[in-house]
Amino acid sequence: MTVERDPITDFVVRQFERYERFHRERFEEAKTIYDYWMNKAPRRSFDFQNAVHIPMTVEAEQTVTPKLFAALFPIEAPVDVLVFGKATEEQGIVIKDMIQHQWRISNVQGRSIEALTQNTLFGTGYLEASWLIDRRWQIDPRTQERYQATISNRPDCKTVNFFEMYPHPAKLSVTDGLPLIRRRFCDSEYLKTLADNPRFKFNKLQEALDSKPVVSQPSVVLDEKGHSLQLEDKEKYEILEYWGPWDQTFTKDDKVVTKKAVPYWHIVINRSILVRSIPNPYNHQRAPYCKLTLFEDPNPSWFGIGIGKIGKPTQERLNKIVNQRLDNVDLVLNKQGFYNGNDTLINTKKLQISKPGQWHKVSDTVTSIRWMDIPDVTQSSYKEEEIAKMDYRESTGATAPLMPT
Repeated sequence: MTVERDPITDFVVRQFERYERFHRERFEEAKTIYDYWMNKAPRRSFDFQNAVHIPMTVEAEQTVTPKLFAALFPIEAPVDVLVFGKATEEQGIVIKDMIQHQWRISNVQGRSIEALTQNTLFGTGYLEASWLIDRRWQIDPRTQERYQATISNRPDCKTVNFFEMYPHPAKLSVTDGLPLIRRRFCDSEYLKTLADNPRFKFNKLQEALDSKPVVSQPSVVLDEKGHSLQLEDKEKYEILEYWGPWDQTFTKDDKVVTKKAVPYWHIVINRSILVRSIPNPYNHQRAPYCKLTLFEDPNPSWFGIGIGKIGKPTQERLNKIVNQRLDNVDLVLNKQGFYNGNDTLINTKKLQISKPGQWHKVSDTVTSIRWMDIPDVTQSSYKEEEIAKMDYRESTGATAPLMPT
C-alpha cells in the first residue's frame, strides 16, 4: 500500500528526483575523475593485459591546490576592516579581532583545504557556513551529577561533499534565489543531534528514526576481506535539505494569506518524513553555503571546470600508451608461435610456460616449432609517454615551475 506524502514532502522529493536526473551524467564523469585521482586501475578486456594507472591527475591536483591555498591564506585569518564615517580606529580593531577569532575557532583555514581539493579536481568546491550548537555532558564538581551544558554557540565552517549538492538546473549562483537541494546520509545519532539544536525547529524525530530507507549508498566501512559491511536501518538515513522559494500560507484575521516565494528550509528524512519546514533563519536569506570555482564555464553554469575534466582525455591517452607498451614487453618476452600438431614429440603444456633453460623435444628443429615475430615498440612508446605527460601538465597548469621541490 502506498503511503500518501504531505504536499511539502512530495514537492521536495519530486524536485530532487528531477535535479538528480538532470545532473546524473555530470556526476558520473566526476566519479570517473575521482577514480583517476585515487589511482584506480583502468578496465581491460582480458586478465592477461596490464592495467596500470599513471598518477597524473593526483600530481596535477597536488601541484595546483597548495598554490591556491597559499594565495588565499597568506596569513591564518586574512581579514581586514575598513573604518569610515564616525567609527573610530579602535572600533575597527575590535571588530577585526572578533572576526579573526571566529575565523580561527571555526577552522576556516583547515576546512578550506578539503574544499579547494574538490575545487581543483572537479571545478567546484563547497563550504557550509552554519551555526554550531554543541551540547556536552558535564560533571558537577559539588554533587558529581551529570548534566548537559551548551559549550559552543557560534558560527561554524564545514566542508561539503561535492556529490551531495544538487542545484536547480537553471541555478547559477548561491544568491540567485533558485532552489538548492543537499542530499546526504547519516545514522540515528546524527539525527538526534539535529533535533537537539534549540535554534531550529525539528519535528517528528521518533517517526524519522522509525522510517525505513528508500535508497542507500554503499558502506565505506570494510570487513577484514575488504568487502563493504551491510549497514542496519538505524545506521543509514537519507536527508534531503531544500533551500529555496516556497509559498507560505497562514491565517490572519480569519483570512488565508499567501506570501509568494518565501525563502524556506525544508528537511525530509527517507523521502517520507518532513522534520523541518521553516522560513530561512539566516539574515542573508540564502542557503548557508559558499561555492568555489576553479575555471568558469564559458556556457554559464553552476559548476566550474576543473583539471580533472581538462586532463581527462590526456590521462586516458597516457594510460593507453603505457599499458600497450607493457603488453608489448610481455609479448616480446613471452612469445606466441606455431607448432606442428602432427609432431607427437611436442609437449604442448611446456609450450605454455616461458622460463630460462626450457628445452623442447621435437621431430624437426626447423619446422616443428616456429615463434611469431613481435615488433618491439618500447622506444617510440617512451617518447609518446613523455609528450603526453607534457601535454597534461600544460593543459592543466601543473607545470614544472609550480611543482614542489
